[in-house]
Amino acid sequence: MSNEPPPPTVPSETPSGPSHSIAPPITPYGTSVGGVVVPGIVCIDCGYDLAGLHESGACPECGAEIERSLKGDLMLYAPAEYLATLHRGSFIVLTVILLQVLGAILGIGVVAAMSTAQPQTAIWIELALSSFGLLLSALLVWGWWLLSTPLPSLTEKPWVDKARQWVRYVLIASVAVTLGQLVTTMVVAAGNTSDAVLYTQVGLGLGSTLIWLGTYIVHGTYLAWLAKRIPDAAMQKRAKLVRWLCPVLSTVGILLIGLGPLIALILYWNLIDKFRKAFKRLRSEQEALEHFAAEA
Repeated sequence: MSNEPPPPTVPSETPSGPSHSIAPPITPYGTSVGGVVVPGIVCIDCGYDLAGLHESGACPECGAEIERSLKGDLMLYAPAEYLATLHRGSFIVLTVILLQVLGAILGIGVVAAMSTAQPQTAIWIELALSSFGLLLSALLVWGWWLLSTPLPSLTEKPWVDKARQWVRYVLIASVAVTLGQLVTTMVVAAGNTSDAVLYTQVGLGLGSTLIWLGTYIVHGTYLAWLAKRIPDAAMQKRAKLVRWLCPVLSTVGILLIGLGPLIALILYWNLIDKFRKAFKRLRSEQEALEHFAAEA
């Protein structure tokens, strides 16, 4: 009987069969031989050199599973529920944006109709439009809250997770500003038009504009970080482009061509749609991975 160590447990070629991809093995090729970690692999949490240790063990320095360090933080190896949540969040965000655009188009006709409507009817129409807008805003916040769900293995590494954290900080700020605008609008409607209230309205309006522009920067940074974990270099490049181009189109672009904000929104929507498709593909690959492991 030969004493040579067994080869890496990685299929050398794709078996013939149905026309669907075969999932990769649990341990990425080239990170271990016969279950023993090769030189050059370090712990994903503390940086300890794992060479010579068995892949089923734990880091002797911090206790992190060695298998996690072999996989890295790629989305393919993330928990299925985490990936499903990101997929669901991206779908909600895309749907809300489409509804907002449709609502804006319909709103033009409604505003025109309000000019000839009875005062009481116009009030009810305006209330309905405002309620619809608030509902969409709430759904958008929910969608991005799901899309910025933390990966459990990264919660203890805030320096890595900070791009995602900023997404949620901006969401909280936008909710606070929206509520503030709603309260001041009600106060003015009740007859209070003092300077303090008017200054507050102006300040909240400015804050809302800054958050709107900052959202492109924060979301672009976060999506570029997600793209590295898919991994997809083209999507990462597109996210970095959206990060600076959309704010420019939404400010300078509105002065130059008038359609700048609309173009920015289209670029933003297309980027998120690419992530939705990537999440869907990764979920299919995870299922194939589970099927492969069950049959092994």
